[in-house]
Amino acid sequence: MRSAEAAKNTASMIETSITNAKEGVEINQEVLQSIDSINDQIDKISTVMSEIADASDSQNKGVEQLNTAVDQISGVTQQNAASTEETASAANELNSQAEQMNSLVGRFQLSYQKNTFNTRSQKKDRVSAPPKNPASLQKPKQPSYIPKLSTDFLDDQSVF
Repeated sequence: MRSAEAAKNTASMIETSITNAKEGVEINQEVLQSIDSINDQIDKISTVMSEIADASDSQNKGVEQLNTAVDQISGVTQQNAASTEETASAANELNSQAEQMNSLVGRFQLSYQKNTFNTRSQKKDRVSAPPKNPASLQKPKQPSYIPKLSTDFLDDQSVF
């Protein structure tokens, strides 16, 4: 009887081992499915990380372009400021020169002399026909008053 008991005992152990092996295979399949799911998630995360890296590179290039544009704007602003200062200085210099010219022109004195030429009032009623020969055209009459320029101010060297 010992051998029957031993055979029962062995059969029971074999059944337990088979059951345990089946459960181990099922657990192993569940673990493999979990590992496949984890690998899929890792692939998705890798894709997202790659997209984030690409977006970060693109953003970095955009920031570099903005920095370049700001530097260019700063340079143009500095050039405009320098140009404005030069323009203001030139305007002040022109204003000063205009004041000097005004002072110099204010020293000019015009005097009028009576000419001996006939004036229109003496020839009021005379109308002559145009000449037939162009060679016989007379020179135009001089005005009755000719201004004379006074150069007295040129003796004053304090201006220059």
